[in-house]
Amino acid sequence: MPAPKTVWAVDIGQCALKALHARAERDHIEIDNFVTINHDQILSQPDVDEPALIRATLEKFVSQHRLGKDPILISVPGHRSFARFSKLPPVEQKKIPDIVHYEATQQIPFGIDEVVWDYQVFRSPDSPDMEVGIFAIKQSIINQYLTYFHEVNLHPVLVQTAPIALYNACVYEGLVSDEANIIADVGAQNTNFLVAEGHRLWLRNIPIGGNNFTEALQKSFKLNFAKAEQLKRSAATSKYARAVFQSMRPVFSDLSAEFQRSIGYYTSLNRDAHAQHVFALGNAFLLPGLVKFLQQNLGLSVSRIDTFNRLKLAAGLNEPEFSENVLTFGVAYGLAVQGLQEAQVMTNLMPPEIARESLWRSKQYWFVAAAACMVLGAGAMWLKTIGQISSISESKAANEIEIKQVVDKYSKLRSDFLRIKSGTNEASPIVDEMKKVSTEQAVMPKLMQVLTSVVPEPRKELAEAKTREAYRQAAKRINRVDREQVFISNINVEFKPSITPATVKQFTDAPLGGGSESGSAPPGRAGFRTPPGQPGMEPLGQKGFFVTIEGSTPCGDVPAFLYRTVIANLKKYDRIGAKQENLPFWIEEAKIRSWQRVMTDEELERIRLQAENTVNPTMPPRTLVAPRSDSSAHSDDKRQIDPLTGEVRARDSNFTVKCVVYLGSPEQAVTDQSSAASAGRGGY
Repeated sequence: MPAPKTVWAVDIGQCALKALHARAERDHIEIDNFVTINHDQILSQPDVDEPALIRATLEKFVSQHRLGKDPILISVPGHRSFARFSKLPPVEQKKIPDIVHYEATQQIPFGIDEVVWDYQVFRSPDSPDMEVGIFAIKQSIINQYLTYFHEVNLHPVLVQTAPIALYNACVYEGLVSDEANIIADVGAQNTNFLVAEGHRLWLRNIPIGGNNFTEALQKSFKLNFAKAEQLKRSAATSKYARAVFQSMRPVFSDLSAEFQRSIGYYTSLNRDAHAQHVFALGNAFLLPGLVKFLQQNLGLSVSRIDTFNRLKLAAGLNEPEFSENVLTFGVAYGLAVQGLQEAQVMTNLMPPEIARESLWRSKQYWFVAAAACMVLGAGAMWLKTIGQISSISESKAANEIEIKQVVDKYSKLRSDFLRIKSGTNEASPIVDEMKKVSTEQAVMPKLMQVLTSVVPEPRKELAEAKTREAYRQAAKRINRVDREQVFISNINVEFKPSITPATVKQFTDAPLGGGSESGSAPPGRAGFRTPPGQPGMEPLGQKGFFVTIEGSTPCGDVPAFLYRTVIANLKKYDRIGAKQENLPFWIEEAKIRSWQRVMTDEELERIRLQAENTVNPTMPPRTLVAPRSDSSAHSDDKRQIDPLTGEVRARDSNFTVKCVVYLGSPEQAVTDQSSAASAGRGGY
């Protein structure tokens, strides 16, 4: 499809709507109109009606500017979207979509039908390695954004996330090289943090933005949000400048610490990467001293992007006004680059059904013309038909025999269809199997009831607590490691149409984490695996489920405690126990697969050092140990704190338990087992 000649790129931020009307020239993009419309209130302020504010701003945009029929491109905030990057094995080009679809179902933390997603393959020309970026947004969120535009009769054709739009703009500007360069766009509520290195991209959303500086001033000077925002914007010329910057200094430190944490994580993933430079966007970087503070604390050169070299203004535009707001136009610039077919990443998060509707709408003028041609053609055919009626009537008698043959054939086929439909000889196996599947649907609720019942009963003092505060007080009287609690966080049930000893061994036998012990049970605490040499205990080809239970416990001796509680409770539902409970399944092969501390000693030390740097930001930054995941600092806080008691969970342990559930009649299985045991007793 040829690139459009001109496009409208629209970025709705927390403070304002920014839009560019762009056209592609030979070696640059020309802007013949730019728009900045502030919202009546900042969207992230408490108690604001965000949809009403966005609609009001869009109505101003539409009323003040003639948009014509140019394609409209929009962005969605980075914190409302999802991005994951995975390395792909060297495969044929045609197999990539299937592999990526599988990766998407594994990586996206929502049902694949609940999101709109797209992907981009990143590949260096001189390397066989491939990396895929998967980008997604929930369907409900994107539908809400599109509704804002549809209500003012605007129909976007492209939806891109703000971080990817920034990346496209920086690649087009030539800011991405073989070295690891950082792109940081500090918005009102969040910061888009990107690391771009050659054909590699990594990004993260940092929940710190300009509003954090405003809130710091609110607390220090006892102002409302609007006055604190005004004080922040005039901080450089205020007579209270020293006190203002002293109040905002903790936010400077928090932002620096998050940058340092992100760089540390990226370099832990890519050992050969060395961060070189930080390119800064967003009006927060207009605060005097922020660039210098980051430069000193990160040990990197930090430069504010005050101009775009490949973005030219048409004659007659207000260049000083554009330069004043250039730090906020990065996302709109990237949208324009993609809309004009000049981008590195060409993903589009427009829902397919809306994209089809837009396509039909763009072709409606062609359909009108085609309809007119059809009317003319139909008129000509009607005249021709009148002349042919007489000849048709003359040949009617000759065709009656052929018509009768067709009718007879139809009658025979209909008779055969009704006979097969009423019969059971051929359809019965399929019908029986479908009935069997339907009846087995009732297995899942009962199975989940059994799996959730393996958690040990809480101690009496905790069980009798009726309120959250009563529970906290009762918990304080018991040492955390002595409470003998188990918290289940996830139960994964995977159906297997044919379970064999080989697949069971592959599923359950794996080295344990958190210690040097093997995966087998301690003496005296064995699970209920099949004794060697005893036939008939592990059915071949039996259908069932592979079950993985994940959770945590504050108990000190994790394996002994789990074998005494969770494993022992699972054992109650073996062949004999399941028969007594009249269950349509039984459980075998239960074992602990892994356990490990919630926080390692290295992570605790990292948090301690980070706390020291935050408390005393004048100290030179110390090297932080990279975390084990790319989640934000807030997810670390959640791992440390018990939501019920507020206690630190750093010394708790996460664990994984696996077991095999066989579908079928336990009563028949017990009979088969007894017979097999009698027949094979000599071998045992």
